Amino acid sequence: MSPSTVVYNPTHAPEWPPLPTWRAAFLGALGLNGNVTDAAKAAGIARDTAYKAKARNSDFAADWQTAEKIASDVLLREAWRRAVEGGRTYKFTKDGDPIMHPETGEPYYEMVYSDALLTLLLKARLPEQFSDKLRVEQTIKQEPAYDLSKLTPEDKLALLAMKRRLAAAQAETNGEEGLADG
Repeated sequence: MSPSTVVYNPTHAPEWPPLPTWRAAFLGALGLNGNVTDAAKAAGIARDTAYKAKARNSDFAADWQTAEKIASDVLLREAWRRAVEGGRTYKFTKDGDPIMHPETGEPYYEMVYSDALLTLLLKARLPEQFSDKLRVEQTIKQEPAYDLSKLTPEDKLALLAMKRRLAAAQAETNGEEGLADG
């Protein structure tokens, strides 16, 4: 076989067609904003192209998942900033002129924090202390099934009669008299 001969090996076949160069641009944009449509536009592809590539390529699907985690971290950082670090809100007169600080002469501002985001962050980070939900744990003890083959013929008949009486009583309660004879 000459060095230029290509042998097809189905167990080690490369993905065809290979992922084009848009992959890095798409994943980078997805990591920044978490939006597939915007990421596809940034990469210059159709949204469906990205989803098809994700379905066909496990490495790309794993990278996609990582990009989504990065986007979640971006959201968490912004929520943290608004809740803990706050932001400036400049004050203006009713005419729209900036109010100036009397001592510094700089535009006057107040620091504003988001109590709602702080509450959500506390609930996410410390659910045992800040969760609104009551946590209920229940353990069900599974009894072993009965081995009916060990019953005597008389016990089996008594059990069958009891089952029929129970079915008749339920049918009578539901207004279905006469249907329990089955």
